Amino acid sequence: MEVRIGPVSARSAVAWVGYATEVLASASGSTSVPSVDPTIVEEFVSYLRRWDDQAAQGDPFIWIGEIEPERLEYLVHGFARIVDHLAAVADHRGQPGAPADGDEFYQALVLSIIDALAQQGDSMGEYSEQLRDQWPGLQAD
Repeated sequence: MEVRIGPVSARSAVAWVGYATEVLASASGSTSVPSVDPTIVEEFVSYLRRWDDQAAQGDPFIWIGEIEPERLEYLVHGFARIVDHLAAVADHRGQPGAPADGDEFYQALVLSIIDALAQQGDSMGEYSEQLRDQWPGLQAD
């Protein structure tokens, strides 16, 4: 299935990708972030590198990738666990989690994932609606 992020500002992509890279690096071997399969973390890092490379091309940031639906669903489970945890920690501290400069990219990323899952229908479509209703920091369309 196709996943398309953007168009968004390259500056927003750089801000969020930098933040996410830092979070994953600090989470390695730490109990401060929920346990996620190391292969998922490696794949997240691979995507972050691709997005960073794309952002270096300048505005607008547009990225289109292909991924098997089942693989995307699996990755989203890990991503959601990390995001839920970070949102709870930020809320507990009374601080924002990710940098505001990265919000445009974050919104586009999450919505692109949810939309790709929704297009699959059946259980993935139902899961996408659950994600749309419950994803931390997701703004209404």
